[in-house]
Amino acid sequence: MSHLGELLSTYLDGELSAGEHRRVASHLAGCEACRMELDHVSVGRGLARSLPTLELPVIDAAAFTSPPSVVRRRGRSLALAGAAAVLLALAGVAATLDPTPQQISAPALVQAHLARSPVPGLTPGGLASVTNASPEGATP
Repeated sequence: MSHLGELLSTYLDGELSAGEHRRVASHLAGCEACRMELDHVSVGRGLARSLPTLELPVIDAAAFTSPPSVVRRRGRSLALAGAAAVLLALAGVAATLDPTPQQISAPALVQAHLARSPVPGLTPGGLASVTNASPEGATP
C-alpha cells in the first residue's frame, strides 16, 4: 500500500469498512510519514471545529422578485423592434450592392470626369495629351 492520503480523513471519520480500517491501521503502524500526516489532519479538523459559528444575515426575498410582466413585455417588444430595424438596414445595404461588376468604357469615364472637373477648359483632347505625355528623358 502506498501512502494513505485521502484515506486519512475517512479513517478519522470512521467511514472505512472493517477490512480497510485494519489495512490503514497496519500501514500507520509502520509509516512515520502517514502518522505525521494523520496528526496534521486531526489538528486541522480540531481547529476548524473550534471556529465560531456565524449567523447568516436575513435576506428580504421581495428584493429579488422579477419585475412586473408589463415591463418584461415592453423590453421584449423593444428588443424585437431593434432586431427588425437591424434586419431592414442589412437588407437595404444588400440591395445597393450589385454582385455583378459593370464594365465602363474609358471614354465614358473620361467624359464623366470632365463633367465634374474643377479645372475650367479641360477637354478630352487636353486630358489625353496630359496622360499620353512621356516623362522627360523616357523613351517610348
